[in-house]
Amino acid sequence: MCGRRPVVLAADGFAVSAAASYAGLWRDCLVAYKERRAWSLARPLGGALAWASARFVTGGPVTLVPVPSSPVTVRERGEDVTWLLARTASRFLNRAGVDAHAQRALRQVRVVSDQSGLDAAARVRNLSGSLWAAPGGGDVIVVDDIATTGAMLREAVRALEASGRRVLGAAVVAATVRRDGRGDLQPVG
Repeated sequence: MCGRRPVVLAADGFAVSAAASYAGLWRDCLVAYKERRAWSLARPLGGALAWASARFVTGGPVTLVPVPSSPVTVRERGEDVTWLLARTASRFLNRAGVDAHAQRALRQVRVVSDQSGLDAAARVRNLSGSLWAAPGGGDVIVVDDIATTGAMLREAVRALEASGRRVLGAAVVAATVRRDGRGDLQPVG
């Protein structure tokens, strides 16, 4: 990653910083981490998430708020993969001198359908109003492992802003980047 810049995307008024495009080795590593319990990948993937998050650091304390996994998914996987990445990324940021911590500030308030197979508009409808954020203040960065359409990130930003928090942006390990102009996440710059 040294010498490379994160992939920066725009999604409905907030920026998304991704360590890489969701393809090739990045895709293989994320699938192994999430679906095959390759927990040893938490450290390098968390480092990538910290690197993507650093774009939004303003100098003050920052909270990394992971997009929550459903309880069923956590049980099936044996780990809350996004929470593990958020904690790992916050440790990397602290070692770099950033006052950062991870917090589970979001929770699902209703069941949502599986997102795979849904187009961007259906994902937005599926997720609308599905998250609640604990009241609070301070600067936050929404973090997730993968961004496909940005619908889940949008819902997380909505819930956090409604709770009184200032969202600096969203950071992910990898994002699906559509350069044909037909996706919700659009490259910036």
